[in-house]
Amino acid sequence: MITLDIEHPTVEEFFKVECKSNAKKFAESIAEYIENYKIKKSIKQGLAETKLMIDGKAKKRELEEILDEL
Repeated sequence: MITLDIEHPTVEEFFKVECKSNAKKFAESIAEYIENYKIKKSIKQGLAETKLMIDGKAKKRELEEILDEL
């Protein structure tokens, strides 16, 4: 079990309103946010690398190789 003492108005409001003060729902929301963040970060990295390849500043790679990294 993890106990958190977070003194942040936005987080507190989210916990009280969106999660209805339900700790399990709050933890699930945080986990979902983290997964979405990781996916977005990976996509941004892939797009940046693709742009470098298009601009001739990076070695071209097979699409499957790039997707495996994402």
